[in-house]
Amino acid sequence: DDNTNANTDVVVGEHPTNTTDEKMAKRGPAPVSFTIDTKTLDAADASMQGKDTDESKLYAEQCKMAASDAFHRIVTRASTARERSVADFGNSIASRLAWSLKMVKPSE
Repeated sequence: DDNTNANTDVVVGEHPTNTTDEKMAKRGPAPVSFTIDTKTLDAADASMQGKDTDESKLYAEQCKMAASDAFHRIVTRASTARERSVADFGNSIASRLAWSLKMVKPSE
């Protein structure tokens, strides 16, 4: 008896397979690229060099907010993980991030 899920999982007997994985294996991984505009790059450079411009301050503040949000998500997911190894991995990442986020306000 074959069961078919409406998503991408297909169960044949006792061995589930994922049709998305099969398609990826045939095509190979999709190319990934990132772009950054020059104003953001200039603000990042100015911030790294310790220059005190409005753009560099905004960039630094946004980085701190993003890091704080990421820290919050990692801690939340680690605390609700069902598998101990996932929870331990999340807690390990969170403890390392905590050191680098000194003086950063917590996520709301």
